[in-house]
Amino acid sequence: MLKKFVGIIMVTLFLICGHGILAAQAEDVCRNRSDVIRVVKNAALSRPDSITFRFDSSLHQLIGDADWMGELLPYADIISAQWRYSSTECTLHHISYMEMVQCETADDVKWALQNVHSSPLALHLTPSLYAELSQADFAGLKKLQGEAGVHAGFRYYSEPQCVVLYEDIQVSENFIAVSSLQQLKDTLFACTERLQENITLHLPRALFDQLTAEDNHQLAALENNCGILKRNMRYYPDSQLVEYTNITYYPGKRVVAAARMNNLYLLSDEEMRLYNTAADMINNQIYPHAADAYTYVLLSHDAIAQRVSYEKDRYMGDTAVGALLYGAADCDGYADSLYLLCNLAGIECHYQHGDALNVQGETSHMWNGVRLGDAFYCTDVTWDDQDETIHYGFMNMGLDKVARAYIWDTSVALFAPAQNTAANLYYYQREGCAFRSVSDAQAYLKKEASQGNSRILLMLTHDGAKTDSQAVESVMDGVNIGGRYLYKSVGNDVFICFLPR
Repeated sequence: MLKKFVGIIMVTLFLICGHGILAAQAEDVCRNRSDVIRVVKNAALSRPDSITFRFDSSLHQLIGDADWMGELLPYADIISAQWRYSSTECTLHHISYMEMVQCETADDVKWALQNVHSSPLALHLTPSLYAELSQADFAGLKKLQGEAGVHAGFRYYSEPQCVVLYEDIQVSENFIAVSSLQQLKDTLFACTERLQENITLHLPRALFDQLTAEDNHQLAALENNCGILKRNMRYYPDSQLVEYTNITYYPGKRVVAAARMNNLYLLSDEEMRLYNTAADMINNQIYPHAADAYTYVLLSHDAIAQRVSYEKDRYMGDTAVGALLYGAADCDGYADSLYLLCNLAGIECHYQHGDALNVQGETSHMWNGVRLGDAFYCTDVTWDDQDETIHYGFMNMGLDKVARAYIWDTSVALFAPAQNTAANLYYYQREGCAFRSVSDAQAYLKKEASQGNSRILLMLTHDGAKTDSQAVESVMDGVNIGGRYLYKSVGNDVFICFLPR
Protein backbone atom coordinates (compact mmCIF):
# COMPACT_ATOMS: atom_id res chain seq x y z
CA MET A 1 0.00 0.00 0.00
CA LEU A 2 2.85 2.36 0.85
CA LYS A 3 4.70 1.58 -2.38
CA LYS A 4 1.59 2.35 -4.39
CA PHE A 5 1.13 5.66 -2.55
CA VAL A 6 4.76 6.64 -3.15
CA GLY A 7 4.37 5.85 -6.86
CA ILE A 8 1.39 8.18 -7.12
CA ILE A 9 3.35 10.97 -5.45
CA MET A 10 6.27 10.53 -7.85
CA VAL A 11 4.03 10.75 -10.90
CA THR A 12 2.34 13.82 -9.49
CA LEU A 13 5.66 15.51 -8.78
CA PHE A 14 6.78 14.64 -12.30
CA LEU A 15 3.71 16.32 -13.77
CA ILE A 16 4.08 19.34 -11.50
CA CYS A 17 7.75 19.76 -12.38
CA GLY A 18 6.79 19.66 -16.02
CA HIS A 19 4.30 22.49 -15.43
CA GLY A 20 1.42 20.17 -16.19
CA ILE A 21 3.02 18.82 -19.41
CA LEU A 22 4.00 15.17 -19.72
CA ALA A 23 7.75 15.09 -20.30
CA ALA A 24 10.39 12.42 -20.78
CA GLN A 25 13.99 12.69 -19.62
CA ALA A 26 16.60 10.36 -21.07
CA GLU A 27 19.60 9.56 -18.88
CA ASP A 28 21.94 8.20 -21.57
CA VAL A 29 24.44 10.38 -23.34
CA CYS A 30 24.09 10.06 -27.11
CA ARG A 31 27.39 9.74 -28.93
CA ASN A 32 26.20 9.08 -32.48
CA ARG A 33 23.18 9.03 -34.78
CA SER A 34 22.04 5.58 -33.71
CA ASP A 35 22.14 6.60 -30.05
CA VAL A 36 19.88 9.59 -30.72
CA ILE A 37 17.39 7.40 -32.61
CA ARG A 38 17.35 4.77 -29.86
CA VAL A 39 17.00 7.24 -27.02
CA VAL A 40 14.32 9.37 -28.66
CA LYS A 41 12.42 6.29 -29.85
CA ASN A 42 12.33 4.78 -26.35
CA ALA A 43 11.32 8.07 -24.78
CA ALA A 44 8.55 8.51 -27.34
CA LEU A 45 6.81 5.24 -26.50
CA SER A 46 4.60 6.98 -23.92
CA ARG A 47 3.83 9.83 -26.33
CA PRO A 48 5.11 12.64 -24.07
CA ASP A 49 4.65 16.29 -24.99
CA SER A 50 8.39 16.89 -24.71
CA ILE A 51 11.53 14.77 -24.73
CA THR A 52 14.91 15.79 -23.34
CA PHE A 53 18.13 13.94 -24.05
CA ARG A 54 21.80 14.59 -23.55
CA PHE A 55 24.46 14.29 -26.21
CA ASP A 56 28.19 14.32 -26.66
CA SER A 57 29.66 17.65 -27.69
CA SER A 58 30.78 16.15 -31.00
CA LEU A 59 27.10 16.07 -32.06
CA HIS A 60 26.49 19.74 -31.31
CA GLN A 61 26.51 20.94 -34.94
CA LEU A 62 24.37 18.02 -36.12
CA ILE A 63 21.74 18.63 -33.44
CA GLY A 64 21.28 22.12 -34.88
CA ASP A 65 20.83 20.78 -38.43
CA ALA A 66 17.11 20.65 -39.20
CA ASP A 67 17.57 18.14 -42.03
CA TRP A 68 19.66 15.82 -39.86
CA MET A 69 17.20 15.88 -37.00
CA GLY A 70 14.19 15.74 -39.32
CA GLU A 71 15.42 12.48 -40.84
CA LEU A 72 15.69 10.86 -37.40
CA LEU A 73 12.31 11.79 -35.95
CA PRO A 74 10.14 9.38 -38.01
CA TYR A 75 11.99 6.47 -36.39
CA ALA A 76 10.27 7.54 -33.17
CA ASP A 77 6.87 7.90 -34.91
CA ILE A 78 7.29 11.69 -34.81
CA ILE A 79 6.12 13.60 -37.85
CA SER A 80 7.22 17.04 -36.65
CA ALA A 81 8.73 18.75 -33.60
CA GLN A 82 10.54 21.87 -32.51
CA TRP A 83 13.64 21.73 -30.37
CA ARG A 84 15.99 23.85 -28.34
CA TYR A 85 19.45 22.80 -27.29
CA SER A 86 22.55 23.79 -25.38
CA SER A 87 26.04 22.44 -25.76
CA THR A 88 25.11 19.06 -24.21
CA GLU A 89 21.30 18.83 -23.95
CA CYS A 90 18.36 18.95 -26.37
CA THR A 91 14.63 19.20 -25.70
CA LEU A 92 12.00 18.32 -28.27
CA HIS A 93 8.66 20.07 -27.83
CA HIS A 94 5.44 20.73 -29.82
CA ILE A 95 5.69 17.10 -30.89
CA SER A 96 3.27 15.63 -33.42
CA TYR A 97 3.12 11.83 -33.47
CA MET A 98 1.99 9.49 -36.21
CA GLU A 99 0.59 5.98 -36.21
CA MET A 100 2.89 3.37 -37.72
CA VAL A 101 1.23 0.64 -39.83
CA GLN A 102 3.15 -2.63 -39.82
CA CYS A 103 3.45 -4.14 -43.32
CA GLU A 104 4.90 -7.56 -44.04
CA THR A 105 3.58 -8.07 -47.59
CA ALA A 106 2.76 -5.99 -50.64
CA ASP A 107 -0.93 -6.63 -49.98
CA ASP A 108 -0.49 -5.07 -46.52
CA VAL A 109 0.88 -1.93 -48.15
CA LYS A 110 -1.95 -1.78 -50.65
CA TRP A 111 -4.54 -2.29 -47.91
CA ALA A 112 -3.02 0.45 -45.75
CA LEU A 113 -2.94 2.92 -48.64
CA GLN A 114 -6.62 2.31 -49.34
CA ASN A 115 -8.03 1.95 -45.85
CA VAL A 116 -5.95 3.78 -43.23
CA HIS A 117 -7.38 7.27 -43.33
CA SER A 118 -4.73 9.11 -41.33
CA SER A 119 -2.56 11.95 -42.42
CA PRO A 120 0.34 11.56 -42.22
CA LEU A 121 0.52 7.83 -42.92
CA ALA A 122 3.65 5.90 -41.94
CA LEU A 123 4.28 2.36 -43.15
CA HIS A 124 6.79 0.21 -41.26
CA LEU A 125 8.07 -2.37 -43.74
CA THR A 126 10.05 -5.51 -43.07
CA PRO A 127 13.62 -5.23 -44.45
CA SER A 128 12.89 -7.80 -47.17
CA LEU A 129 9.70 -6.01 -48.27
CA TYR A 130 11.50 -2.67 -48.25
CA ALA A 131 14.27 -4.14 -50.42
CA GLU A 132 11.67 -5.50 -52.85
CA LEU A 133 9.62 -2.31 -53.18
CA SER A 134 12.53 0.14 -53.27
CA GLN A 135 14.25 -1.33 -56.32
CA ALA A 136 14.46 0.84 -59.46
CA ASP A 137 13.54 4.05 -57.63
CA PHE A 138 10.68 2.44 -55.72
CA ALA A 139 8.99 1.14 -58.87
CA GLY A 140 7.26 -1.61 -56.90
CA LEU A 141 5.87 0.81 -54.31
CA LYS A 142 4.66 3.24 -56.96
CA LYS A 143 2.90 0.39 -58.76
CA LEU A 144 1.12 -0.55 -55.53
CA GLN A 145 0.10 3.08 -55.11
CA GLY A 146 -1.49 3.02 -58.55
CA GLU A 147 -3.33 -0.21 -57.81
CA ALA A 148 -4.66 1.45 -54.65
CA GLY A 149 -5.74 4.59 -56.52
CA VAL A 150 -3.10 6.76 -54.86
CA HIS A 151 -0.69 9.20 -56.43
CA ALA A 152 1.37 10.84 -53.69
CA GLY A 153 4.91 11.77 -52.80
CA PHE A 154 6.65 10.03 -49.93
CA ARG A 155 9.78 10.07 -47.82
CA TYR A 156 11.64 6.93 -46.88
CA TYR A 157 14.06 5.75 -44.19
CA SER A 158 16.03 2.52 -44.34
CA GLU A 159 17.72 2.38 -40.92
CA PRO A 160 17.49 1.45 -38.17
CA GLN A 161 13.96 0.53 -39.39
CA CYS A 162 12.38 0.69 -42.82
CA VAL A 163 9.76 3.43 -42.94
CA VAL A 164 7.82 5.00 -45.80
CA LEU A 165 6.13 8.24 -44.82
CA TYR A 166 3.21 9.88 -46.66
CA GLU A 167 2.54 13.36 -45.32
CA ASP A 168 -0.53 14.00 -47.46
CA ILE A 169 -2.35 11.02 -48.96
CA GLN A 170 -5.75 10.79 -50.58
CA VAL A 171 -7.36 7.85 -52.33
CA SER A 172 -8.75 8.93 -55.71
CA GLU A 173 -12.51 9.13 -56.03
CA ASN A 174 -14.20 6.84 -58.55
CA PHE A 175 -11.00 4.81 -58.82
CA ILE A 176 -11.21 1.67 -60.97
CA ALA A 177 -8.44 -0.75 -61.98
CA VAL A 178 -8.57 -2.04 -65.56
CA SER A 179 -6.23 -4.49 -67.23
CA SER A 180 -7.58 -4.90 -70.77
CA LEU A 181 -9.04 -2.82 -73.57
CA GLN A 182 -12.46 -4.42 -73.12
CA GLN A 183 -12.44 -3.59 -69.41
CA LEU A 184 -11.45 -0.03 -70.26
CA LYS A 185 -14.33 0.28 -72.75
CA ASP A 186 -16.85 -1.09 -70.27
CA THR A 187 -15.55 1.05 -67.41
CA LEU A 188 -15.28 4.33 -69.30
CA PHE A 189 -18.71 3.87 -70.86
CA ALA A 190 -20.31 3.13 -67.47
CA CYS A 191 -18.68 6.19 -65.89
CA THR A 192 -19.69 8.49 -68.73
CA GLU A 193 -23.28 7.23 -68.64
CA ARG A 194 -23.35 8.65 -65.10
CA LEU A 195 -21.81 11.93 -66.35
CA GLN A 196 -18.88 11.67 -63.93
CA GLU A 197 -16.74 14.79 -64.20
CA ASN A 198 -13.64 13.15 -62.70
CA ILE A 199 -12.49 9.58 -63.31
CA THR A 200 -9.33 7.83 -62.11
CA LEU A 201 -8.23 4.55 -63.67
CA HIS A 202 -5.28 2.24 -63.08
CA LEU A 203 -4.09 1.41 -66.58
CA PRO A 204 -0.98 -0.75 -67.15
CA ARG A 205 1.83 1.15 -68.84
CA ALA A 206 2.00 -1.20 -71.83
CA LEU A 207 -1.73 -0.80 -72.51
CA PHE A 208 -1.59 2.98 -72.14
CA ASP A 209 1.38 3.21 -74.52
CA GLN A 210 -0.48 1.04 -77.04
CA LEU A 211 -3.61 3.19 -76.89
CA THR A 212 -1.75 6.51 -77.23
CA ALA A 213 1.02 5.63 -79.69
CA GLU A 214 1.79 8.36 -82.21
CA ASP A 215 0.17 6.41 -85.05
CA ASN A 216 -2.62 5.04 -82.86
CA HIS A 217 -5.18 7.28 -81.21
CA GLN A 218 -7.38 4.58 -79.72
CA LEU A 219 -7.79 6.23 -76.33
CA ALA A 220 -8.89 9.56 -77.79
CA ALA A 221 -11.33 7.79 -80.12
CA LEU A 222 -12.77 5.77 -77.23
CA GLU A 223 -13.27 8.94 -75.18
CA ASN A 224 -15.17 10.55 -78.06
CA ASN A 225 -17.24 7.42 -78.62
CA CYS A 226 -18.25 7.59 -74.94
CA GLY A 227 -19.53 11.14 -75.45
CA ILE A 228 -16.57 13.06 -74.00
CA LEU A 229 -16.23 16.38 -75.81
CA LYS A 230 -13.33 17.83 -73.80
CA ARG A 231 -11.29 16.76 -70.78
CA ASN A 232 -8.07 17.20 -68.90
CA MET A 233 -6.14 13.95 -68.76
CA ARG A 234 -2.87 13.09 -67.06
CA TYR A 235 -1.04 9.78 -66.92
CA TYR A 236 1.42 8.95 -64.14
CA PRO A 237 3.81 6.30 -65.52
CA ASP A 238 5.16 5.29 -62.11
CA SER A 239 1.80 4.61 -60.49
CA GLN A 240 0.14 3.83 -63.86
CA LEU A 241 -2.82 6.03 -62.99
CA VAL A 242 -4.90 7.90 -65.57
CA GLU A 243 -6.65 10.92 -64.07
CA TYR A 244 -9.50 12.53 -65.99
CA THR A 245 -10.65 15.88 -64.64
CA ASN A 246 -13.06 18.59 -65.79
CA ILE A 247 -14.82 16.30 -68.26
CA THR A 248 -17.22 18.08 -70.62
CA TYR A 249 -19.78 15.93 -72.43
CA TYR A 250 -21.64 16.45 -75.69
CA PRO A 251 -24.94 18.18 -74.79
CA GLY A 252 -26.88 15.37 -76.45
CA LYS A 253 -25.14 12.91 -74.13
CA ARG A 254 -25.95 15.06 -71.09
CA VAL A 255 -29.61 15.46 -72.02
CA VAL A 256 -30.06 11.72 -72.61
CA ALA A 257 -28.27 10.78 -69.38
CA ALA A 258 -30.27 13.30 -67.34
CA ALA A 259 -33.52 12.01 -68.82
CA ARG A 260 -32.56 8.40 -68.04
CA MET A 261 -31.70 9.34 -64.48
CA ASN A 262 -34.95 11.31 -64.27
CA ASN A 263 -32.96 14.33 -63.13
CA LEU A 264 -33.32 17.22 -65.56
CA TYR A 265 -32.00 19.54 -62.86
CA LEU A 266 -28.54 18.45 -64.02
CA LEU A 267 -29.03 20.43 -67.22
CA SER A 268 -28.02 24.00 -67.91
CA ASP A 269 -30.58 26.46 -69.28
CA GLU A 270 -29.26 25.92 -72.82
CA GLU A 271 -29.33 22.14 -72.42
CA MET A 272 -32.89 22.39 -71.13
CA ARG A 273 -33.81 24.31 -74.28
CA LEU A 274 -32.17 21.53 -76.28
CA TYR A 275 -34.22 18.91 -74.42
CA ASN A 276 -37.46 20.81 -75.09
CA THR A 277 -36.57 21.31 -78.75
CA ALA A 278 -35.78 17.62 -79.21
CA ALA A 279 -38.97 16.62 -77.39
CA ASP A 280 -41.00 18.90 -79.64
CA MET A 281 -39.38 17.44 -82.78
CA ILE A 282 -40.06 13.91 -81.57
CA ASN A 283 -43.65 14.50 -80.50
CA ASN A 284 -44.79 16.64 -83.43
CA GLN A 285 -42.51 15.92 -86.36
CA ILE A 286 -41.30 12.34 -85.99
CA TYR A 287 -43.42 10.10 -83.76
CA PRO A 288 -46.78 10.79 -85.46
CA HIS A 289 -45.38 9.39 -88.72
CA ALA A 290 -42.98 6.71 -87.43
CA ALA A 291 -44.49 3.26 -87.91
CA ASP A 292 -41.31 1.43 -86.88
CA ALA A 293 -37.69 2.01 -85.84
CA TYR A 294 -36.53 2.30 -89.45
CA THR A 295 -39.04 5.06 -90.16
CA TYR A 296 -38.15 6.81 -86.90
CA VAL A 297 -34.46 6.92 -87.86
CA LEU A 298 -35.36 8.04 -91.39
CA LEU A 299 -37.54 10.89 -90.12
CA SER A 300 -34.93 11.91 -87.52
CA HIS A 301 -32.28 11.85 -90.25
CA ASP A 302 -34.42 14.14 -92.42
CA ALA A 303 -35.45 16.45 -89.57
CA ILE A 304 -31.80 17.10 -88.71
CA ALA A 305 -30.76 17.62 -92.33
CA GLN A 306 -33.62 20.05 -92.94
CA ARG A 307 -32.85 22.02 -89.80
CA VAL A 308 -29.05 22.22 -90.05
CA SER A 309 -26.57 23.65 -92.52
CA TYR A 310 -23.03 22.34 -92.49
CA GLU A 311 -20.69 25.05 -91.21
CA LYS A 312 -17.46 24.94 -89.25
CA ASP A 313 -16.41 27.13 -86.34
CA ARG A 314 -19.90 28.26 -85.41
CA TYR A 315 -21.08 28.69 -81.82
CA MET A 316 -21.43 25.21 -80.28
CA GLY A 317 -21.24 23.89 -83.83
CA ASP A 318 -19.66 20.63 -82.70
CA THR A 319 -22.75 19.79 -80.62
CA ALA A 320 -26.51 19.31 -80.89
CA VAL A 321 -26.91 22.77 -79.38
CA GLY A 322 -25.36 24.39 -82.44
CA ALA A 323 -27.26 22.06 -84.75
CA LEU A 324 -30.78 22.04 -83.33
CA LEU A 325 -30.93 25.40 -81.56
CA TYR A 326 -28.88 27.55 -83.93
CA GLY A 327 -29.05 25.64 -87.23
CA ALA A 328 -25.33 25.38 -88.00
CA ALA A 329 -22.97 22.53 -87.16
CA ASP A 330 -20.11 20.34 -88.25
CA CYS A 331 -20.17 16.53 -88.31
CA ASP A 332 -19.99 16.29 -84.51
CA GLY A 333 -23.11 18.42 -84.21
CA TYR A 334 -25.01 16.27 -86.70
CA ALA A 335 -23.98 13.07 -84.86
CA ASP A 336 -24.82 14.52 -81.44
CA SER A 337 -28.27 15.39 -82.76
CA LEU A 338 -29.04 11.89 -84.05
CA TYR A 339 -27.71 10.45 -80.78
CA LEU A 340 -30.12 12.68 -78.91
CA LEU A 341 -33.24 12.02 -81.01
CA CYS A 342 -32.73 8.25 -81.13
CA ASN A 343 -31.85 7.63 -77.49
CA LEU A 344 -34.66 9.83 -76.17
CA ALA A 345 -37.04 7.53 -78.08
CA GLY A 346 -35.41 4.36 -76.73
CA ILE A 347 -33.50 3.50 -79.92
CA GLU A 348 -29.91 2.66 -78.97
CA CYS A 349 -27.49 4.97 -80.73
CA HIS A 350 -23.76 5.58 -80.27
CA TYR A 351 -21.16 8.08 -81.43
CA GLN A 352 -18.40 6.89 -83.73
CA HIS A 353 -15.23 8.86 -84.43
CA GLY A 354 -12.83 7.99 -87.21
CA ASP A 355 -11.67 9.26 -90.58
CA ALA A 356 -13.76 9.76 -93.70
CA LEU A 357 -12.32 9.13 -97.14
CA ASN A 358 -12.95 11.79 -99.79
CA VAL A 359 -11.20 13.36 -102.74
CA GLN A 360 -8.95 15.34 -100.39
CA GLY A 361 -7.84 12.19 -98.55
CA GLU A 362 -8.59 11.30 -94.94
CA THR A 363 -10.57 13.76 -92.80
CA SER A 364 -11.39 13.46 -89.13
CA HIS A 365 -15.06 12.67 -88.94
CA MET A 366 -17.97 11.61 -86.72
CA TRP A 367 -21.08 9.55 -87.42
CA ASN A 368 -23.39 7.16 -85.54
CA GLY A 369 -24.13 3.51 -84.95
CA VAL A 370 -27.85 2.78 -84.54
CA ARG A 371 -29.45 -0.48 -83.41
CA LEU A 372 -32.22 -1.67 -85.71
CA GLY A 373 -33.57 -5.05 -84.70
CA ASP A 374 -30.74 -7.32 -83.58
CA ALA A 375 -27.92 -5.48 -85.33
CA PHE A 376 -26.20 -2.11 -85.51
CA TYR A 377 -25.90 -0.06 -88.69
CA CYS A 378 -23.91 3.10 -89.39
CA THR A 379 -25.64 6.35 -90.30
CA ASP A 380 -23.89 9.56 -91.34
CA VAL A 381 -26.36 12.44 -91.56
CA THR A 382 -23.57 14.90 -92.41
CA TRP A 383 -22.67 13.21 -95.67
CA ASP A 384 -26.33 12.73 -96.63
CA ASP A 385 -27.09 16.43 -96.20
CA GLN A 386 -26.60 18.70 -99.19
CA ASP A 387 -27.69 22.28 -99.65
CA GLU A 388 -30.51 21.43 -102.02
CA THR A 389 -31.46 17.87 -101.19
CA ILE A 390 -31.03 14.94 -98.82
CA HIS A 391 -29.37 11.70 -99.91
CA TYR A 392 -29.71 8.37 -98.11
CA GLY A 393 -26.61 6.54 -99.24
CA PHE A 394 -24.99 6.88 -95.81
CA MET A 395 -27.96 5.72 -93.76
CA ASN A 396 -28.09 2.20 -92.25
CA MET A 397 -24.82 0.97 -93.73
CA GLY A 398 -23.25 -2.38 -92.93
CA LEU A 399 -19.49 -2.91 -92.95
CA ASP A 400 -19.61 -3.75 -96.67
CA LYS A 401 -20.43 -0.11 -97.41
CA VAL A 402 -18.73 1.51 -94.41
CA ALA A 403 -15.36 0.06 -95.41
CA ARG A 404 -15.50 2.00 -98.70
CA ALA A 405 -15.94 5.39 -97.10
CA TYR A 406 -14.37 5.35 -93.62
CA ILE A 407 -11.27 4.38 -91.71
CA TRP A 408 -12.10 3.57 -88.12
CA ASP A 409 -10.90 1.43 -85.26
CA THR A 410 -13.59 -1.13 -84.52
CA SER A 411 -11.73 -2.24 -81.36
CA VAL A 412 -12.73 0.98 -79.56
CA ALA A 413 -16.23 1.19 -81.02
CA LEU A 414 -19.12 0.73 -78.60
CA PHE A 415 -21.07 -1.35 -81.11
CA ALA A 416 -20.32 -4.10 -83.61
CA PRO A 417 -21.90 -3.15 -86.95
CA ALA A 418 -23.59 -5.70 -89.18
CA GLN A 419 -21.27 -7.17 -91.77
CA ASN A 420 -23.67 -6.55 -94.63
CA THR A 421 -26.14 -3.80 -95.40
CA ALA A 422 -29.69 -5.14 -95.07
CA ALA A 423 -31.87 -4.63 -98.15
CA ASN A 424 -34.97 -3.92 -96.07
CA LEU A 425 -33.14 -1.18 -94.14
CA TYR A 426 -31.21 0.50 -96.96
CA TYR A 427 -33.28 3.31 -98.48
CA TYR A 428 -32.57 2.76 -102.19
CA GLN A 429 -33.16 -0.99 -102.07
CA ARG A 430 -36.19 -0.64 -99.80
CA GLU A 431 -37.73 1.96 -102.11
CA GLY A 432 -36.95 -0.04 -105.27
CA CYS A 433 -34.67 2.58 -106.80
CA ALA A 434 -31.33 0.75 -106.77
CA PHE A 435 -30.07 -0.18 -110.24
CA ARG A 436 -27.13 -1.88 -111.89
CA SER A 437 -27.84 -0.94 -115.49
CA VAL A 438 -27.99 2.49 -117.07
CA SER A 439 -31.10 1.62 -119.04
CA ASP A 440 -33.01 0.57 -115.92
CA ALA A 441 -32.01 3.81 -114.19
CA GLN A 442 -33.14 5.83 -117.22
CA ALA A 443 -36.50 4.04 -117.34
CA TYR A 444 -37.09 4.73 -113.66
CA LEU A 445 -36.27 8.42 -114.04
CA LYS A 446 -38.69 8.78 -116.95
CA LYS A 447 -41.49 6.98 -115.10
CA GLU A 448 -41.09 9.05 -111.94
CA ALA A 449 -40.85 12.32 -113.91
CA SER A 450 -44.04 11.49 -115.81
CA GLN A 451 -45.86 11.27 -112.46
CA GLY A 452 -44.92 14.84 -111.68
CA ASN A 453 -42.42 14.15 -108.87
CA SER A 454 -40.37 17.21 -108.07
CA ARG A 455 -37.45 15.17 -106.69
CA ILE A 456 -36.33 11.76 -107.93
CA LEU A 457 -33.71 9.68 -106.08
CA LEU A 458 -31.94 6.59 -107.34
CA MET A 459 -28.73 4.64 -106.83
CA LEU A 460 -26.63 3.29 -109.69
CA THR A 461 -23.99 0.66 -108.95
CA HIS A 462 -21.47 0.54 -111.79
CA ASP A 463 -18.48 -1.68 -112.55
CA GLY A 464 -15.86 1.04 -112.21
CA ALA A 465 -15.01 1.13 -115.89
CA LYS A 466 -16.26 4.70 -115.89
CA THR A 467 -15.76 7.41 -113.34
CA ASP A 468 -18.70 8.37 -111.15
CA SER A 469 -19.36 11.51 -113.17
CA GLN A 470 -19.22 9.57 -116.45
CA ALA A 471 -21.65 6.98 -115.04
CA VAL A 472 -24.08 9.73 -114.05
CA GLU A 473 -23.80 11.45 -117.43
CA SER A 474 -24.51 8.18 -119.22
CA VAL A 475 -27.76 7.91 -117.26
CA MET A 476 -28.83 11.49 -117.89
CA ASP A 477 -27.94 11.46 -121.60
CA GLY A 478 -30.90 9.24 -122.41
CA VAL A 479 -33.50 10.87 -120.20
CA ASN A 480 -34.34 13.96 -122.30
CA ILE A 481 -36.29 15.62 -119.51
CA GLY A 482 -35.64 19.20 -118.54
CA GLY A 483 -34.07 19.63 -115.16
CA ARG A 484 -30.81 19.27 -113.33
CA TYR A 485 -29.14 16.67 -111.17
CA LEU A 486 -26.93 16.34 -108.12
CA TYR A 487 -24.98 13.28 -107.09
CA LYS A 488 -22.75 11.80 -104.40
CA SER A 489 -20.92 8.51 -104.35
CA VAL A 490 -19.21 5.94 -102.17
CA GLY A 491 -17.21 3.24 -103.86
CA ASN A 492 -19.01 2.34 -107.08
CA ASP A 493 -22.40 3.39 -105.73
CA VAL A 494 -23.61 6.71 -107.16
CA PHE A 495 -26.58 8.43 -105.55
CA ILE A 496 -28.40 10.64 -108.04
CA CYS A 497 -30.96 13.29 -107.22
CA PHE A 498 -32.82 14.56 -110.29
CA LEU A 499 -34.82 17.78 -110.02
CA PRO A 500 -37.18 18.14 -113.04
CA ARG A 501 -38.18 21.61 -114.13
